[in-house]
Amino acid sequence: MTATALKESDKQLNLDVNLDRTDRPEFKHGDLFWEGDSLKWIGMMSVNYSAFKVLAPETQRSLRDHLILFAKQRKYSIRTFQCMVQALGRLCHCYP
Repeated sequence: MTATALKESDKQLNLDVNLDRTDRPEFKHGDLFWEGDSLKWIGMMSVNYSAFKVLAPETQRSLRDHLILFAKQRKYSIRTFQCMVQALGRLCHCYP
């Protein structure tokens, strides 16, 4: 056998299917909390939501608490959550 033939036989394709390749990596989320009018997610995002001030104080507190509970369920990606909260903020700003 020639050296070229040996190299080609060593490079044979492994056709085993590795289903774990497509799993989502385990990701540890940081703390999520409100600081003033900003929603802060340690290591992920920090966004000002002063548009929520148009809501009644009780409604605003309830919305903030529920948003944190919703995010901690981790059923949706951080980006999806961020877009949803930004859309709520824009609605409050545009249609007080």
